[in-house]
Amino acid sequence: MKNFLLLPLAICCCAACTQTPEPDDEPFVITFDSTEINVSAEGGYARAPYSFTGSRDNIASIGVDCPSSWITEKIYDVPGEIIVSVEANPDTTDRVAVLNVGWYGGSETVYVMQDGRDPSSPDIPDDGEDAIFEITVNQIKESSVIYSVYPSDTQMTYLNLLMDKASYDMFEDEDTRFANDMAYFNQVAQANGLSLEELLRQNLKTGNTIGVSVTSLTPDTEYCIYVYGVTSGAERLTGYVPEFFVTESVPFVDIDFDLNPTVDGNHVVIEAIPSDDTVPYVMDAYSGRGIDGEWLKESYQTYINDVINIYTMLGQSAADAVKSIAHVGPDAIEADLNPNSDYTAFAVSISLSGYLNSEVSTKDFSTGSAQPSDNVITIEITKLEPDYAEYAIYTTNNDQYALAALDSRQVEGMADDQIIAALINDNLITLVNGDVTGSLSPLAPGTEYVMFAFGYSGGTVTTGLVKEYFTTPSGGTSSVGAGRLNLKLDRETPVPVLTDYKINKK
Repeated sequence: MKNFLLLPLAICCCAACTQTPEPDDEPFVITFDSTEINVSAEGGYARAPYSFTGSRDNIASIGVDCPSSWITEKIYDVPGEIIVSVEANPDTTDRVAVLNVGWYGGSETVYVMQDGRDPSSPDIPDDGEDAIFEITVNQIKESSVIYSVYPSDTQMTYLNLLMDKASYDMFEDEDTRFANDMAYFNQVAQANGLSLEELLRQNLKTGNTIGVSVTSLTPDTEYCIYVYGVTSGAERLTGYVPEFFVTESVPFVDIDFDLNPTVDGNHVVIEAIPSDDTVPYVMDAYSGRGIDGEWLKESYQTYINDVINIYTMLGQSAADAVKSIAHVGPDAIEADLNPNSDYTAFAVSISLSGYLNSEVSTKDFSTGSAQPSDNVITIEITKLEPDYAEYAIYTTNNDQYALAALDSRQVEGMADDQIIAALINDNLITLVNGDVTGSLSPLAPGTEYVMFAFGYSGGTVTTGLVKEYFTTPSGGTSSVGAGRLNLKLDRETPVPVLTDYKINKK
């Protein structure tokens, strides 16, 4: 069974996400492809495509006024086109309607020019008799598309789906394709505790479906949007109506980077100087020496895709994800890495849609031994309740260190080096640097706890163990079990537990 790519299923139990508009300081200006729209005597939907500069938010400011009564519907919230519904012309003479299009900061006049009825054809054909569905595709980007569906029968229920053309062409006929569609819907229904009929009822459309936005497509790939009438009882009402399109290619950027790793023991600062200060890029380091640039590019693209997926689930755009990890102009990253180890630093440009689009620049380097730290770490418990505590950590420099907290009975009788080894081996530490604040929960009333801190860099302990004992007040209730305490930081952890990715911005 072929699974759908980005099937726009609406499962009621799932939360919907919305795209966050991207900031843009450019003035909002609309430019129509043409200010004259020609429509046949039979009427139908007329479209005036346009391009725009400035923020997408300003599309909401668009308004359309038309005094002609034969323009019965005006749709202008679809990015990239103004759509109007034109009645059939009962007269044999041509006619013209004036659309006054206004937006924040500008206006334009668009003319709808409709042919007169052919005198030799006295009966106007029934609107949409030959075309069951009309699909319009606009705003095709590297990884996204916006499309709309206009059925001739506004009461008929239908599905609108999308998959890559290669998958669409795998099926020998419509019956086989429909069987695959229903098998997939049935699988999704069972996974969500629904019947096939319930799931279809949630996803069936009637009337016009305007401005469907699909993201996470693959660049330079042909896709198929297809629509067909179907009932909630899985009875197909029409044939398939397909519409094909090809996503844009990712433009290749001619850029290179001068990479300069500065190593101090196992601490590294990697400076990147791009040949073009306007191009966004990413940089990082991977364990090993002499790693192939194309392999790095492919591997890091997987990491970026994961970041974008997380942002998408949170209602953010791919551009938001890219902006969170990208650099522009000369910049640097730093990290404490594994001591006495080889690494390959790399940099490569990235598009706002999240695709790496240049040759990869690389530079090998090796770390030295981790050096003892003279960081003086102080732990202070700033708030104490029966089931909750807040803390503040003060340091004398920015060297990396580890935090942890336990019920004091778990370390009773243990020497400091034994405690440190147990915390590391049981993965109970959180790596940070600099001054931090946070909280500990859930705690048990009337119980003694201990918070730990010690310098830790690249798998090497760099300071002695600092301990702060505290006892929660008696009283109150708690549902504390034997699980791990939640050690929460008031800010994002600035230093990750060591992985191949990702070194932090300096």
